[in-house]
Amino acid sequence: RGFKLDPIFWSALAAKQAPELLATIHLDYLTAGARLITANTFRTHPYLFRKHGVDPTIARDLTFLSVDICRQVCDLFWKENQERAWVAGSVAPLEDCYRPDLAPGERILAREHGEHIKTLVGSGCDVILAETMGTVREAVAVTHTAQVAGAAQIFTSFIIDASGKRLLSGEDLVQAAESVLDAGAHAILINCVEPTLAGLGLAELQSLRAKYRFRLGAYTNASKMTLDVKGAPTWQSLGPSGSVVNFAGEWIERFGVSILGGCCGTTPKDIEALVELL
Repeated sequence: RGFKLDPIFWSALAAKQAPELLATIHLDYLTAGARLITANTFRTHPYLFRKHGVDPTIARDLTFLSVDICRQVCDLFWKENQERAWVAGSVAPLEDCYRPDLAPGERILAREHGEHIKTLVGSGCDVILAETMGTVREAVAVTHTAQVAGAAQIFTSFIIDASGKRLLSGEDLVQAAESVLDAGAHAILINCVEPTLAGLGLAELQSLRAKYRFRLGAYTNASKMTLDVKGAPTWQSLGPSGSVVNFAGEWIERFGVSILGGCCGTTPKDIEALVELL
């Protein structure tokens, strides 16, 4: 849409530098049929700002502002269409999403995520969305602190490796999901991978159905991502055949998936196609 992403803070600054554009993007997804809209808080974490010598209160201000923009758009949509939409507060890994080896220890994770999640809950998010979790300890830390903070709904989403059975850290996906369900998660999702890989992960998670009641979902990339030894991604376009639309029906029927969406490279057109399918 023309907004220049910051190399460190990514899209976080859009809440102040381009609020109208941010609101327009949220509205485009609502118009396409999305009913859970993620606020632009993926990189508004005080930890990141402190790490780079920036006043962390700016991060908290951006979090409140980002959620407020999202909420206002959802409320306006309700008034004009009589259709409700929910706001999800995004919580990303403290370090690089593709470098689970950099994740801090449990005490730092609990303290830093607790600070961010308290702001998200206080700003009125309907859902806390832990995104692209590549280690068990960070996924559990986010889930637990969200539960302690009084989050109404907690969705924990994992990024998995090429096996479809493990997180990027190499830890077992099913055991990871079991750990966050025990910590208070209401839904388990897979994100930031191509649809074929997400399908493998969804199949693995079926083994938990007998023990737990939870919602299952996936929001996938439009391209296949490959990581080098330093965690730097390269992308290969999948074209129309790689769209999540081609997999959603099977996932719903086979796996009981009830949460679907788009991650990197997807657009409102993908959501519109999903809604038409469903």
